[in-house]
This record gives sequence, structure tokens and C-alpha cells, in this order.
Amino acid sequence: MKRLIILPNNIGDVIMALPIFESLKRGNPADELHFLVESGYEGGALNNPYIDKIHLMPRSESAKALRDEESFPVEAFSLGAWIETLNALQFDQIINYSQHPLYSALASLVDAAEKIGMSLAGEGIDCVNGFWSRYLFAIPYERTCNGFHAIDVYKRIAEVFGDSTAPKLYPSPLERERAQQFLLAAGWDGTTELVVFQPGAAIRAKMWPKDSWIDLGKKVTAAGKCVVLTGAPSERDLCDAIAQELPKSILAAGKTTFRESAILTAFASTVITGDTAQMHAAAALGTKVVALFGPTSPVETGPYGEKHLIFIDQHCAKQPCFLHECDQPLFCLNAISSDAVFEAMNGGTASFATSLANGYYELTPQNGDLTKLINPTNALYLQGILTRDIAMTLPESLRLELTELEKSISLAHGSLLDFSKGNRAAYQSYADHISSLQDSQGIGAFLAAMINVGLNSIPLTDMTAGVAAMLELLEGYAHRLREVLNG
Repeated sequence: MKRLIILPNNIGDVIMALPIFESLKRGNPADELHFLVESGYEGGALNNPYIDKIHLMPRSESAKALRDEESFPVEAFSLGAWIETLNALQFDQIINYSQHPLYSALASLVDAAEKIGMSLAGEGIDCVNGFWSRYLFAIPYERTCNGFHAIDVYKRIAEVFGDSTAPKLYPSPLERERAQQFLLAAGWDGTTELVVFQPGAAIRAKMWPKDSWIDLGKKVTAAGKCVVLTGAPSERDLCDAIAQELPKSILAAGKTTFRESAILTAFASTVITGDTAQMHAAAALGTKVVALFGPTSPVETGPYGEKHLIFIDQHCAKQPCFLHECDQPLFCLNAISSDAVFEAMNGGTASFATSLANGYYELTPQNGDLTKLINPTNALYLQGILTRDIAMTLPESLRLELTELEKSISLAHGSLLDFSKGNRAAYQSYADHISSLQDSQGIGAFLAAMINVGLNSIPLTDMTAGVAAMLELLEGYAHRLREVLNG
């Protein structure tokens, strides 16, 4: 099978997609696996032995040019020609992990017998194809019920189950040598323990305060270790200001590409970072990560692997808020102390430690409270409902909730069936029952979101076929709930 996997959004997402290639290739060595990423984001995927070809999408340049009246004809022709080169490859399957409308359109323009994830239907609506793709889209509607890391959802979308494969980067011998030479030329003696700091982030709300980095750096330096500061060119000034306070530190920010800075972490004992691409890269190189989380959730995007440490201050009631700018007087990251981080680097505890158990990522609380990030009980029940691979005894409150949900779905199915038989007035009854799903809470809200994503993805150009697909989807969820309720 020839597959095209699309996940172009950023370097961190590119790295999180890597286990898919290894898992698929090991299961089906003859498969030909292609990866479509945005130009400039390919650094995480280079030299990967499980990827047969990387295709670079010049999104930023193309988007700008397509908005320009003079360059539009040329750029549109160029993009059309690029898409034709993809079509010439005759893919059997496309898996689109992106949730961006641009890549929905792209997935619809590239030919393939099977398409999973978001693509455009003939009538111009965004269709989300695949049960676990719809789960991915439903997560923001009721995050407290999701206990899966993004990588574990990606695996399920690709029909890879119970596989603990983690992301891996593959530096060449030459890349490792160049990284070592960079460090030596910057003053490293080749034996002093290195600790990498990644102070910057693409989103300001993910950044630990500068003074905290300086304070931690002084502790690390006093312990006889050498600090290496990495970052993008836009983060150079921040890193330079920190470096000036830390004698003998090594400034790599703005002097290396992302891939080069990632490979530097292979020489370090520890990487201290926010929720960044460098976090994923360091974990993919097997370096211990101490991750500082603020507005995002380590349940979904924490460093994937064994024995990484995560700090997250849980005093803010809105956390995780996923905001790009903090609207609270006390920014959550400010409350993480440099003393606590330094102690954790040297055998102490953090909020959580990571592990891979039964093929999936897990967070083990140390001094953190997992229930402030998710509802572990609801997450477990939701997993059982969707997979039927967990024996469950439902509490009475949840049984009542699921009974009401099943009733609403069945009533919606009945009304839509009447509509399909010619009773046009029954459509309003169907719409009312579907609308009532929006009042669901907890697990019900998550399932309602999956149902609505599914229904909204069914094209109605052919009304008969569309209604038949809607009936099948509703009956599938009602049947699954009946199975759970009947034990």
C-alpha cells in the first residue's frame, strides 16, 4: 500500500507523527510511506529510515503569493503542478492529521482510494472521515474526558493499537560530529555535564520568566555543569540576556537550525524546556526532559517516553486554558520555582513523571493532581465505551446519563428514518433530538461532539445516500451504548 501522511502544522507535530511511520512499516514492510510537511518543518523527519519520501509544501510563501494580484497566476499554476506530481504517485490511502482548512482542500485534490481525516466533500463542506479522526476533533469540546496523548490518538487513526513506539530522531554521524565541534568551539571541554535550556517558545504564554531561567542557570553552573541555550533567531535576544548572567554558558540560539539545536541535546544529560518542539526532539533523542507546562496540557502533548518530568502549577482554575496570552494576574508558569526544578534535575520530584504502559503514554502523579487536568474515571469509561476493551461496572449516575443519551440518539434515528420514508415533517423532530445532545455533560458531551462531527461530515448532494449514511452512524452509536448498558 502506498500511503500519504499529512501533518504539516509545526515541528513538534511533525515529530509526534514519527511513531506512525515506524509502526506501519514494521507491520507492513512493503508499504510505501510518504510524509507531507510544510517547508522548513522537515527537520524532525530527516534521515528517518521508515519514511520513503518527504514532500515539502511551501505554504507560507504560497499563501502570500496567492494574495498578490500579480503573482497569483504564476503561483496558482506552480501549486497546481505540485499537486499533479502528488497525483502521479497514485496513493492508495491519505491520512490527514491536520485540522487546518488548507490541508482539507489539499487532501481533496490529491487522488487516493481511501481518505482518513479532514477533506472537502464535493459540495464544499469539510468532511472528517474515520472514527478516531472524529475523536481527535471532539477533544476540545470536553477535554476532561480524554486520557490519550496526541500520539496515541494518531496511532489509533492509523489503526495501530497497543503499540508503545515513541518518536525517534536519526542524526547522521556527520551531524553528530558537527554538533560536538560546535560545542567544543564554544568552550565546552568535552567532559563537563551539559544542561540545555530552551527559554523561548512560539507562543508567549508557554514561556517561563527570564529571571527564573537565570536563577536556575546559576544553580546549575554552581553545581559544575555547563548551560547551553538553544532557540530560534527570534529568541536570540532573550537567550543572550540569560547568557550574559551565566558565565561560561554556551549560546546556540540563532546560530543553529532547529535540527542542529535538537542534535545538541543528544550531548546533554537534561533538557529544561516549555511545551516546545525542542521538548519533543530531546525526548526523541533519548535525553531526559524536564518540561514546564503552563496553558497547555501534558496529558495531550507531554514528552513521550519513560521517566521524563513535568512541572505544572495547578492553582489557576482555568488551567489548562490553551490561551496564547494570559488573562490572569498571576501567570501560571511564574509559580514554578527554580529551586523545585533544580531539585527535580537532581533526583527530586516534579508534578508528574511520564511512562509508557500497556502500549500507551501515562502520567504518574508525584506531587501533582491529575484530576485537575482530566477526569480519570470518565476518561477510562469513555475509552471502554469506544473500544469495548475494558470491563466496566457503570455507576448509577453514569448509567442514567448514558441511558438518556442512547434515548436521544435512538429518537433522532427514528425521526430521520421516518423522514427517509417520505415524512418531511419528521426532519424537524430529528433536528430537535440532535440539538438536545448539546445539553449533555461529561462523557455525553464528548460522544455528542463525535456524533455531530460525523453527521456534519456526510455530504447530502445525493440525499438518499446521505440520509442512509446518517442513519448508519446514529445506529452505530446507539448500538454501542446499548451494549455498554446491557453489560
